Amino acid sequence: MTGTIVTPRSRRVVTLCFHGIGTPGRRLEHGEERFWIGVDQFSDIMEAIRSHPRQADLTFDDSNESDFLHALPLLQRLELSARFFVITDRLDTVGSLSSEQLFAIHEAGMPVGTHGMTHESWRDLAALQMLDEELTGSAQVLENITRLAVTEAALPRGEYDRQVLAVLRRQGFDRVYSVDEGASNHSSWLRSRYTVIDHDTPSTVSAFLDNPDHSIGARLLRSAKNVVKGLR
Repeated sequence: MTGTIVTPRSRRVVTLCFHGIGTPGRRLEHGEERFWIGVDQFSDIMEAIRSHPRQADLTFDDSNESDFLHALPLLQRLELSARFFVITDRLDTVGSLSSEQLFAIHEAGMPVGTHGMTHESWRDLAALQMLDEELTGSAQVLENITRLAVTEAALPRGEYDRQVLAVLRRQGFDRVYSVDEGASNHSSWLRSRYTVIDHDTPSTVSAFLDNPDHSIGARLLRSAKNVVKGLR
């Protein structure tokens, strides 16, 4: 399957984040509607990604059933791979992945990581000394399904601070994904992602892939903001 290729043209890695596809099968959180895209819209965007000269890493958050119904078949047809970050308390509930569907995604060669048990902010949980339990509990559920250790995590709502990152490092995660946009260095432990939302088109996604950092100034400003988030 196609993976990220780091070439002289682009030594930085671009990562895209998808959420729901099609019609939601569950009650959405407040403001979540903008993270859902249509089935045809998703197909057209994926075709644009597949044909773009810059390779992109693909991720899916929230463990929606559309990961199995729409994302997996198209990924397989286009010979692409993606990481799936799972909210484990949603497994086997209406509109979300079943354990069997998640196992099928894993069996298809797609890496599976944690997005927490509850989708609560990890900043809030860390402040309450509950983040270790959240991470350990979600990892145990995923490991029981996939029979593999969970080595990657995606931050709910993209929120993090120094305490959150310290817990994730202490628990030994190999990589953590935010939604800070822009590209990341290939060796980055904390990797940025561009979130595809309802108004995106093949053109807007292609434009992002053309120039994910926009400019040196924008890249430096974004890096500075990320440093501040990690220190607070």
